[in-house]
This record gives sequence, C-alpha cells and structure tokens, in this order.
Amino acid sequence: MVTGIDLVKAQIRLAFGEKLQEVVGNPVSRGHAIECRVNAEDPETFVPCPGRIAVFRVPRRFREFA
Repeated sequence: MVTGIDLVKAQIRLAFGEKLQEVVGNPVSRGHAIECRVNAEDPETFVPCPGRIAVFRVPRRFREFA
C-alpha cells in the first residue's frame, strides 16, 4: 500500500526468474499501512470459533482512524 508495488505480482515475476531490480525498481515509501485480523476462540478450549461479527465498536481514541 505504501510503495505502490503489488507484492503478489512481484513474487510471481521473481519466481519466473526476473531480477529484483527489474521487478520493484527503486520503491519509495509514502505514509503508513496497518493490517488487522480478527481471530475468535472459544474461551474454554481455545479452539478457533468462526462466526459472524454482529457488533463492532471502535474505542473512542481510535475513531479518527476508522
């Protein structure tokens, strides 16, 4: 997200033998990126527990980022 490089496409090109410099050039970072994943577990067995998220509340101090 911050370099404009499609990482999956770059990995495929590298796997086909292209040189790293040809694939990514000279990337420049612009800004920041963050990835979040929601993982739920059964609190008693700690087994993954898939399901639907019914309610999501962003803490007040983070609302400007949501």
